Amino acid sequence: MDLTNPFFIAAVVGAVFGIVLSVLFGIYNKPTADLFARSIFGVSTNSFLNLMTVSMLIIYICILGAMAFVVKDGGFPLENPITFSLETFMVALVPSLLYVGMAWGRGGSLSSITLWKHFSAIFFKFAVTSVLLQYSGYYRYFFPAKLA
Repeated sequence: MDLTNPFFIAAVVGAVFGIVLSVLFGIYNKPTADLFARSIFGVSTNSFLNLMTVSMLIIYICILGAMAFVVKDGGFPLENPITFSLETFMVALVPSLLYVGMAWGRGGSLSSITLWKHFSAIFFKFAVTSVLLQYSGYYRYFFPAKLA
């Protein structure tokens, strides 16, 4: 195992960050904690979590977009446009349908406008991510044309 591999470093940083957030929210969101203790740096834990999630998503899209702009790996989409379109559609549809299933299973209404707004946002996020991963060279690196 190469400890200098960027993917290994990213996984470790993500795991540590996730553990720290889990501990913070586990400690500060107990029903016995007073309202002041339910805040982190003066911000409610809910607002803090939303801010962190949106910030990480924006940073992720910007970095991936910059990589896609530099690498421009469009070989597979140009050679197989229908396959690439179907692949992108499925990558976006499956997590979006999982969200709808979870919301419905927890008593949400399938006619809720909010549910379908969230469905659309998740669909768009995963579709854009799939396209950016393709053009940044990620898929070519992890799924080479000929596997040995």
